[in-house]
Amino acid sequence: MALLYYVLGIAEVALLIMAISSGIVVSVLVGRQTESFQGDCPLAGQVIWTSQTNFELGASDGLRCMYIVGIQAVAAAVAFVYVLYRVISLCCGRFDFSIMRIICVPLYSIMAILILGEAAVVSHGLNALCDGFRSLQVVTANYDCELFQQVNWHIYDGSGFYEDFSKAEKSGWVSFLAWVSLVAVGVLHCVAERPESGFTPPNNAK
Repeated sequence: MALLYYVLGIAEVALLIMAISSGIVVSVLVGRQTESFQGDCPLAGQVIWTSQTNFELGASDGLRCMYIVGIQAVAAAVAFVYVLYRVISLCCGRFDFSIMRIICVPLYSIMAILILGEAAVVSHGLNALCDGFRSLQVVTANYDCELFQQVNWHIYDGSGFYEDFSKAEKSGWVSFLAWVSLVAVGVLHCVAERPESGFTPPNNAK
């Protein structure tokens, strides 16, 4: 049963590292675009076409992007603290307390819900922005969202907006997958340590 203990522990560490990495990617990319848009958030912004070649962007409240950055920053910090604990507990079994694994399940669940909200905000916001660009029906023009990285946004710097937000979108869903998987690993830990399972962590850690 010691093998199961180490397999679950290593899987948990790997998932925590994945959560940290993806969270940092989202925070950096969204934060960079927030700076490019002078503190405003282009996600779900209103595209106003003034002609067939010119548009204005009514950016959404900056709190939207701040929420995304903040949630992922908190999630990365939580994952970092807990990955340190898991590494120490794997190396020194006496520091592996059962109460910590009981606490981690609701904690992981809360983080998964928050990250789900963050990922949904990015996906919906980017789709809404791109739909605004596509709203001008011109048969002879190609209005793919990515194309608008090359045009003049007037008061904003829109270069790289689609690339950054699409990467942030993918990373957000990777982060969500990592936290959901952590919930599953935490539950497996708790189930495996029930008295009737006969599972005892190395060094009889409790």
